[in-house]
Amino acid sequence: MTTAEFLWYIPNEVRPGHRGDDTAAGHNSLDTLTRQAVAIERYGWRGALLGSGWSRPDTFTVATALVARTASFEPLIAVRPGYWSPAHFAAAAATLDHLSG
Repeated sequence: MTTAEFLWYIPNEVRPGHRGDDTAAGHNSLDTLTRQAVAIERYGWRGALLGSGWSRPDTFTVATALVARTASFEPLIAVRPGYWSPAHFAAAAATLDHLSG
């Protein structure tokens, strides 16, 4: 039997106010995103989805930074067809896997 696992979501959008979120200074800073990842860990979530796309910072860079600043956070990285070539995606994923242990 397969069990379902649910993850949270970190809105790493360049523009503030993503999906009705409050617009706040530093909404997409590394400190803000880290606070969100730490809260996700603290409240029992295993990880969170980090969106991918043209209006977002590089998802693998953000994921790697968050993994380095947290104890057990596991990023789920969205991938959009056409945004990554398979070889570049594999290299980025392997690097994140290596650095995160």
